[in-house]
Amino acid sequence: MKHKNIVVLAHPDWINGYETNTKKIVHEFTKQNRVLYVQAPINRFNGIFQKNNPAVKNRLSVINKEIDPLIKLKDNLWMLYPTYKEEALNLAINNWTFNFINRINSRRFAEEILKATRELGFDNFVIFNDRNPVLGLHLKELLKPEKYIYYISQCEFTDQFQSQILTKHEPKMLRKADIVVTNSLYYKEYASSINENTYFIGQGNDINIDDTIESNSFDLRTSLNNNLPIIGCIADYTTSNLDLKIFEEILIERPKWNLVLMHSLAELPTAVYQLEKYSNFSIVPLESTKQKNAYLQQLDVCIIPEIANTLAKEKYPEKLDEYLTLGKATVSTKSIANDIFSEHVYMASSSEEFIVKIEHALAEDNNRLMEERKEFASLHNWQNTVQEIYNSIEGKSNIENMVA
Repeated sequence: MKHKNIVVLAHPDWINGYETNTKKIVHEFTKQNRVLYVQAPINRFNGIFQKNNPAVKNRLSVINKEIDPLIKLKDNLWMLYPTYKEEALNLAINNWTFNFINRINSRRFAEEILKATRELGFDNFVIFNDRNPVLGLHLKELLKPEKYIYYISQCEFTDQFQSQILTKHEPKMLRKADIVVTNSLYYKEYASSINENTYFIGQGNDINIDDTIESNSFDLRTSLNNNLPIIGCIADYTTSNLDLKIFEEILIERPKWNLVLMHSLAELPTAVYQLEKYSNFSIVPLESTKQKNAYLQQLDVCIIPEIANTLAKEKYPEKLDEYLTLGKATVSTKSIANDIFSEHVYMASSSEEFIVKIEHALAEDNNRLMEERKEFASLHNWQNTVQEIYNSIEGKSNIENMVA
């Protein structure tokens, strides 16, 4: 898709918000298309109780006409701040008032978008909605885009009200969308039960692993003080979804293996420290990315023993990309999220299977398999992800053919 106008409806503030898949997708969009990144409006309560939040401050400055609502960020990319405060939906006392308030908010939002698109000369445009099923619910009929694409990736809502809204109103949005794209097979299965024009597009990765790092600069083997196989796992963000029962079974059944948990967390749960009673278990703090990458290269097998819950099924398995980028033999908990990796990753559903698959990985690893893993991981980039979005508009998907 080239020389198109794309209106992106997204959650985080571009300048003060966190990094997201959609921001990375937008950067790819702008290489061949013009993009208007539309910030969601603040509601009246945000303007009062979160006025010191940098993102809210920016919106208030726009509302107070201190800064322009339409800002050029770079070539082919503009950002729009709405010039109003939306009505708070959590004040709705029933479905009728909720829908009434949302229609008011949607009309105001559509007017802001239309004004900006006219100013930019977007005669026709595609809408790309990053999982906002309520604010985006009426935009198809109000804005009449060429195509309406609804994007689903893992979205954690700590707010119970937001979670309830998603559960209740997303099916309506899915039915309205021309195309639904997802970054996980779990979401693809969910969305395709409502909208048959649903496509799995995978996900790019931002892994920057230096294959030339000298392992001697960070020698894991010396710290372990033995020549036994090193089986390892990294916890970068949390250990909450790691299945520690699998860890313990491996430690008990295979005392001649080193089992290493590497982490960059401020603290670990008590249950992790309890595993230190086994002499073949080590906790290794990570102080830098270079150290992590060097240690990864020294592992004989990487493992991802996860609890088989909804979180494991719905998220894109970025950690697998990280391990495969280095060509590492990897054993992971089997889930629908990992299906696309099944030709390059050993899958296990129990402690017993983990042990068997680790033994296979140790015995079978070779240079050919390492190169195949690296090549496979290299396909998971944002350029290919966005190409899959373009393919979905044409009703085809290269990546789904690969999965099938």
